[in-house]
Order: sequence, then C-alpha cells, then structure tokens
Amino acid sequence: MLIYLQVKRVTRHVIRRELAPWETLLLGGFSGGMAAIAITPFDVIKTRMMTSPPGAAAAGMLTVGANLLATEGVGALYKGWLPRFFWIAPLGAMNFAGYELAKQAIDDVGEEGKVE
Repeated sequence: MLIYLQVKRVTRHVIRRELAPWETLLLGGFSGGMAAIAITPFDVIKTRMMTSPPGAAAAGMLTVGANLLATEGVGALYKGWLPRFFWIAPLGAMNFAGYELAKQAIDDVGEEGKVE
C-alpha cells in the first residue's frame, strides 16, 4: 500500500489532475509488482529452507541467507523475480482499482447520504 500511495502521489503531482481508471490500474499493477520484487529475497530464503534435504541441520533465515550470499551472491536472492512480478502485478492492479472505487463510493455516500 505504501508503494502505491507514494507512486499515486507523485503521479498526481506530475500530471496535475486526478487519475483516470486505466491509470489507477497501471499504477496498481506497477506497485504490486514492485512490492513482489522487494520481498523476493525472503521468498527465496523460505523456499531454500523448505526444500533442504531431509535430515539436514535446521537453519534459520539469517543462516540460510548468509550462506546463500556467500555461495551464490546477491543475484541468487532475486531468482524468479520476473515471473513473480508478472504474477503479482495484475493482482495489484485489481486490488488498488477496487480500493479506489470503494473509497470513491464511501466518499460519495458521505457527501450525499446515498449511493448513485
């Protein structure tokens, strides 16, 4: 939500008007995709923990992450970021478009006392 609100604020400042519905979808998709990229390292570490061989010593997230960085480098933390972006982006678009529609409907009720 934070990414969406910041991107929306900057975009509205640049274009100097309210966003059109298609722009809300676009910004929502972009924001959702960026959030997905931001949490990809945690998902990669979790997946490594879940797929470790049976009987392997239990290791926490910090240990697995440090080992991953030492053996494979920073890029390993972002494996799979592109499909994840395109999987989450449409969900973000729908989520934030729905949020904006619901917010507008609530604002309309507050202003007029009824939904049109």
